[in-house]
Amino acid sequence: MINTTEKVKLFEQQIVFFQNYRQAFAKLEKAVECTRLRGIPTSAVLIGPSGAGKSTLSTIFQNSFPSPHIEHKHEGIYHVIPAFYCSVPAKVTIKSFCKAILSGLHCNDTSGDTVDLELRIIELLKTCQTQIIIIDEFQILAKRGNYNHLEGLKDWLLALSNSINIPIIIVGTEECAEIIYREPQLARRFPFLVRLKYLEFNEKLDSEYITTLRGLDEKLYEIGNLKPGIHLTDPSICTRLYVASQGNLEYLRQILSLAFSFCLNRNDKKIILADFHDACALIELELSLSPKQNPFSLDLAKCYSIIETHSQ
Repeated sequence: MINTTEKVKLFEQQIVFFQNYRQAFAKLEKAVECTRLRGIPTSAVLIGPSGAGKSTLSTIFQNSFPSPHIEHKHEGIYHVIPAFYCSVPAKVTIKSFCKAILSGLHCNDTSGDTVDLELRIIELLKTCQTQIIIIDEFQILAKRGNYNHLEGLKDWLLALSNSINIPIIIVGTEECAEIIYREPQLARRFPFLVRLKYLEFNEKLDSEYITTLRGLDEKLYEIGNLKPGIHLTDPSICTRLYVASQGNLEYLRQILSLAFSFCLNRNDKKIILADFHDACALIELELSLSPKQNPFSLDLAKCYSIIETHSQ
């Protein structure tokens, strides 16, 4: 029998593929397919605000490829990395970027100039049999301290893309689109733009918001083996959850996981409204539409009024 911590961790791993997520995943797949068919790197930019699910989608896409492993051949031991992931260094130059990539490719040799490092990267991507490259936190390039290096980094990225014939997925906030699509030559290498956003409040059964909550609700009851009770799609819950989170997936998951843990620790196998109230009381909800009051303390009519005012 798994304990409370393991059940909460299992719940955290549950993903609901609502329509926007499915479409985003399909575009990333199309980048890989077009690269294979055209013989030219055809890449994608995945953008959205923090908490919209970019990192989760990137992980799901990365996990759709075979897992990294080691192959033993007569000429030596090789790391095979079908889907390569790295983050942009905080203080980025072409050289620091190259070193970060080499480190991710299990290469300790970072000697030489940027040309040497780039050639080493190109060779390693071949021996690692890499099929996709995911570069996260790309918006760091737009920060003031990195701005002087931006043009050179864009030229380097274009040259690398032309040399490796591997699709690249750029991940980050809205600034990423400005960096990539401001340069026509670079833009042509990234024809797929994928935008994720917060879930919009909509109580229709087929809406993305209710579809997501319904899927998570089913997992809550299944993993926790809960007794019949309230559900995330009930107006008393879904409305207040939206006031608390504005549809930000990260905040939604934080509230739900904490409420789930309260329910499990009480050991009565029944989730109640107070679990959500107590979860919201502990979390700093920066996007709450009711910053001065716990959304689960508000009258339901007040919650609807807040949402309506916010949507205008």
